[in-house]
Amino acid sequence: PICLGIWKSTNGGTTWTRLLSTSNFAYVQDLQLDNAGNLYAALRNRTVTQALGIQKSIDGGLSWTQVLGSPVFGPSSRGADLELAANGDLYASIGFFAQGRIYKSSAALHGINVGNAGAWEDITPDPSSNVVPLATGSDAYDRIELAVAPSNPDLLYAIFEGNGTQ
Repeated sequence: PICLGIWKSTNGGTTWTRLLSTSNFAYVQDLQLDNAGNLYAALRNRTVTQALGIQKSIDGGLSWTQVLGSPVFGPSSRGADLELAANGDLYASIGFFAQGRIYKSSAALHGINVGNAGAWEDITPDPSSNVVPLATGSDAYDRIELAVAPSNPDLLYAIFEGNGTQ
């Protein structure tokens, strides 16, 4: 696909500017700002010539660093979802036709380094502990969508897609 990247408006959508630094961003699944104004993008790209995983920009989208997803950390290079909790914790899921995982970057633990590479903890539940078993031959999740309760930063919801045939 032709990558048109991410666009930015600073006046409520009256005008838009394309972030040239994102010209290799295809399949952008989600965008999230943290409490410090850093921007994150979850990318489900297919090739190594495109940016991969969870990317972070500390300068309004002028430059990007991969902070999560293979080869930085995690079994997959495809970003799926991003969420910010009221206490500043960041949550991310990776997967899409690969092993899906959920990660948390704790604001209390990492402070200004929240969301940086190396500041993520895998909090994915064990798929073998499910009350309802996954499809035959399946021992992993695929795509995971997240939601955090606005009133309770410890209340996290996730919807899991299995990678089996059922």
